[in-house]
Amino acid sequence: RERNCTGCKELENRACILETELQCASDINERLVNSLADLEKNMDEAEAKRMRTEGINERLKARLEKSTRNYLTVVEKCEVFQKNDRIALSAREDLQKEVKTSLKKVKTLEKTLFELQNEYRTTDRKYLEQQFSIKSMKIEREKL
Repeated sequence: RERNCTGCKELENRACILETELQCASDINERLVNSLADLEKNMDEAEAKRMRTEGINERLKARLEKSTRNYLTVVEKCEVFQKNDRIALSAREDLQKEVKTSLKKVKTLEKTLFELQNEYRTTDRKYLEQQFSIKSMKIEREKL
């Protein structure tokens, strides 16, 4: 019986140890189940965040493309403005040359006009002198 009792005690001790191990395993299993649930919840949240991030990225990509198109349009307009500026500058230089040429012509014409006016005065004075001379001769003739 003692052997039995000793064997029973060992069995009871082993049963007690197994029960404790079973309880530990059960606790570990419960924690694992809870951790798995938390992990699934975190994965769902991460997936939702990823989807929101993808949406944001798509909107940002669209904005970037629009900004790039706008930038290229501005660059093209700047190039057109620069070209027009060069054309306007060239036209301005041409006009300045024309103005200088016209001013030279005006000065030449003024000089010619001044010379013609002097010539006219001289001619007019000679004509008046001739008229006076003719009148004087007529008077002299009449006296005779």
